[in-house]
Amino acid sequence: MAGLIEEGREIIDEGEDQDDLAADLALIAAAQKVEHYEISGYGTARALAGQTGQPAIAQLLASTLAEEEIADNLLTQIARELMGNARLRGATENGVTAATEANDTADDPESQETSTRRSRLHSTTKSR
Repeated sequence: MAGLIEEGREIIDEGEDQDDLAADLALIAAAQKVEHYEISGYGTARALAGQTGQPAIAQLLASTLAEEEIADNLLTQIARELMGNARLRGATENGVTAATEANDTADDPESQETSTRRSRLHSTTKSR
């Protein structure tokens, strides 16, 4: 786990020299590595608790496992939205006006939600 966290710190440092999209996607990938490590650990511990006749512990571990899976799915969703926005920007550069894109997203709650998620992602990975 310490190696994964160190890798995440390196990605944050390297991200300062990258464009925002590349930095964000690299950070998401690093965060997902941590989530997958945790999912594996909690899944194994839950199975062992169940096999050793400790259902209360197995249930607690199952709840924690579900939280980690939700976090992983959220990271995947954020990455997909970032890639979708990048494709949209690419289309803008290929003939669609920037004004049209701005009008489409200015009052779009989903765009505002993406910005909020990025802020949460960055603060979450820094706190680990």
